[in-house]
Amino acid sequence: MEPPDQALCVGNGFALESVNTVFRIRSSATGASTTGVAALNPFFTADQQFTRPTGPFGEDLADPKCYYDPALNRFFFTVLHLGTDAATGALDGTGFVNIAVSKSGVPTTNRGDWWQYQLDVTNDGTDGTPSHLACPCFGDQPLIGADQYGFYVTTNEFDIEPFGGSFNGAQIYAFDKAALAAGTMKVQRIEGAPLASSYTNATDLPYSLQPASSPSSGDWATGSNGTEYLLGALEFSKGNVTLDDRIAVWALTNTQSLTTATPSVTVDDVVVSTQVYGFPPDAVQKDGPIPLADATPNAFTGKSGNGPREHLNLIAGNDDRMEDAVWVNGKLWGALNTVVKTQNGYTQVGAAYFAFTPTVSGSQVSASVAQQGYVTVNKASVLYPAIAMNNAGRGAIVFSLVGPDYYPSAAYARLTLADGAGPVHIAAAGVKPADGFTGYRFFGGRESSAGVTTPTRS
Repeated sequence: MEPPDQALCVGNGFALESVNTVFRIRSSATGASTTGVAALNPFFTADQQFTRPTGPFGEDLADPKCYYDPALNRFFFTVLHLGTDAATGALDGTGFVNIAVSKSGVPTTNRGDWWQYQLDVTNDGTDGTPSHLACPCFGDQPLIGADQYGFYVTTNEFDIEPFGGSFNGAQIYAFDKAALAAGTMKVQRIEGAPLASSYTNATDLPYSLQPASSPSSGDWATGSNGTEYLLGALEFSKGNVTLDDRIAVWALTNTQSLTTATPSVTVDDVVVSTQVYGFPPDAVQKDGPIPLADATPNAFTGKSGNGPREHLNLIAGNDDRMEDAVWVNGKLWGALNTVVKTQNGYTQVGAAYFAFTPTVSGSQVSASVAQQGYVTVNKASVLYPAIAMNNAGRGAIVFSLVGPDYYPSAAYARLTLADGAGPVHIAAAGVKPADGFTGYRFFGGRESSAGVTTPTRS
């Protein structure tokens, strides 16, 4: 599967990492594996993704995310789940978010060592779900965060048939965190009207609301009977290259009520004027060995001769949705992909970062910009940023670096509240270009107007 969707969380001496439909546990101190590689289907849905050679098909799982809770000493692990017909593999019209919570602070790949939950997000009026427009639906790209009392999942709601043709905007699901860690699922759905925010018009729905997490339990916001912050971008071009200079800061208040029999979390947002950001292009990578591209189409067709050569993959810039949110020491940090143009350079992908100072009065949120800036590299692209920050206002922004002189590489820049981002450092240099099947026309990749194949999401 492409792209390599990742979950990564660290705590109690362990690191849990999932890539696409498999995961494993390592020691966070040494990197040594404490488990083998395990498939997500047996873990989450007690089936197999596909039983060779003729089936049956298992459930369709994607978009893994995970979080370590520093107070409960537990790991929270989520995936998107689409129900399938076991005989054909076709979607059966049901959508879920699956949540696993470790029963101890020692994570394993054994299903029995985790509490397993399934949240129905079909939202067509069946199975106790609300009835939403054009549903049955699924909750695309579940994003997660937590505060003292709650564990939060947000989704982008699309109809299942015709697979993602209708969009109902972001949905928020607020869980009693301690109950999940004890074997009980208690959830408040925040959907529909409460999220019809005043900052949008009738066609611009909130999307990809990123809940915040914190590095320590002492950083959680306890005002207004418990507060969870979220960030959302406001550029609604849907693929056209346009710019925006606003970010929405959201606040869920009265989150302590999640621990009661009648949760009543309230939601509010404010639009903050910021630096400009916009829909990013795809990124050029350094040329190198591309055996898959060189093998097509002749190796698959049996025809003689060289045949048409595939172009080198571009790296998908995706879009400018919020990639991360961190709440620490009274500041709400976030980062996203954006279009940039550096001196004497090309139009490429950069990272925009923000630090907000939000305040809540009752249930009403306001916010101002405390720090913001860009991370760019001349004639190269910086993609998919994430932020790590401690309560002294010091940390790092991490990202992928790629360009005509760089294979896809892991890189970072130091980040402080006082000074913003520093110089870019490469933590681990890539050794080959991406050579994935979704970048080539032979495998169904889409071709740009310049005649260069662009990766598609699968």
